[in-house]
Amino acid sequence: MSIPFFSIDFKKIDWSAYLKGSVGINFENSIDTLINKRFPNRKFLKFPSSRMGFYFFLEQNFKSGDEIIFPAMGFPLYIKMAIQLGLKPILVDVEDRHLTINPELIVQNITNKTKAIIVTHLFGHPGYLNEIVNICKKYEIELVEDCAQSLDSFYEKVETGNFGNTVFFSTGAVKVPTSLGGGFILTNNSNLVEKINLRLKNEKYTSSIKKIFPYYLKNLISVLNSYPILYSVLSHRILGLLKKRNPELLRKIFYSGMDRDSVFNPWERPKQMNYQYAVCCSQFNRIREMTESRRKNGKILNEILKDSKNLRFFKEEKNCFWNNQYYVLYVENGVKEMYESMFREGIHLLDENVWDCSNYEFPINLKYPLPVTKSFSGKLIRIPNNSLLSEKNIENIAIKIKKIANNIS
Repeated sequence: MSIPFFSIDFKKIDWSAYLKGSVGINFENSIDTLINKRFPNRKFLKFPSSRMGFYFFLEQNFKSGDEIIFPAMGFPLYIKMAIQLGLKPILVDVEDRHLTINPELIVQNITNKTKAIIVTHLFGHPGYLNEIVNICKKYEIELVEDCAQSLDSFYEKVETGNFGNTVFFSTGAVKVPTSLGGGFILTNNSNLVEKINLRLKNEKYTSSIKKIFPYYLKNLISVLNSYPILYSVLSHRILGLLKKRNPELLRKIFYSGMDRDSVFNPWERPKQMNYQYAVCCSQFNRIREMTESRRKNGKILNEILKDSKNLRFFKEEKNCFWNNQYYVLYVENGVKEMYESMFREGIHLLDENVWDCSNYEFPINLKYPLPVTKSFSGKLIRIPNNSLLSEKNIENIAIKIKKIANNIS
């Protein structure tokens, strides 16, 4: 039986919510209540994707020529958006413990044009927030948290998303909680909310059946493919053919938004529907349950892989609570061999060669000296670690990885 690269943890209660939402029962007010309860005293907006929210945030909050500091390892689509809007991204290298932006290097890159610092909690582990908050206060710069992977991660007992002036969460298909495509922003800026709401009154922001139905079908297929037995039948062989014949298409399927298209279209997705709000409500109520399951899986992987040659895993900092959203290994030699060997074993890992933002072709020069980023780029691989997988699945994955790693010369 094959193991998919991700599994959406969809239980009976989630299927029930999915069906109720699909027949038109309104769940939007319910998800609003859950967000308000978890993050009180913050304004928020929901979007069909967090990238849409980030685009309008940049568009409405900054002017041409403003400089925005980004981590060199993060979501390259955000860099593309900034350039598209006339802003100047400044890439700052990451630290080597969790690959989040290095606070010691931020100050060196601040100028009188610097307006914001983006902190991406990569793979769900919190960045060095105390240091960065202090830098932002000292230089009167806006702190922006990219929490796409870090819901239910805590820094010194405070959840990520409570530090930034504006914060972005993803509820995409592979996130927890999932709304099968979506996201929301939190902000202290009421004026920003008003301006973005005006932008959303656009005829391109639609809920037409023509745009919604293909997306609904895609989401349903994604959920079904989460179950190993169905993935084995429906997709593993097809993905194997794509891997051989059209790896660029496979990359676009797995890493939506990291393709090389020149212009980002903020209206690329239809409005969220009731079934998505319903699923998100159900998932919101199970966040900690799923976190604990992933953390348990992570401990199993760590224990089995701790003495492996050629491998390094990332450890939770003592002052943090890490949701283990992604379990990523650093493979010193043979990432491609590891990927191919595991795929032949029926286990689909992900070659995480997408996060180095300096590795993309942009219309402006972003080639900074980034020694840590470059040392990790191309050597990361993601292990299936979803809460839907059993302990036996996780142990089997770890044992196979260890065997392959020890045999790589």
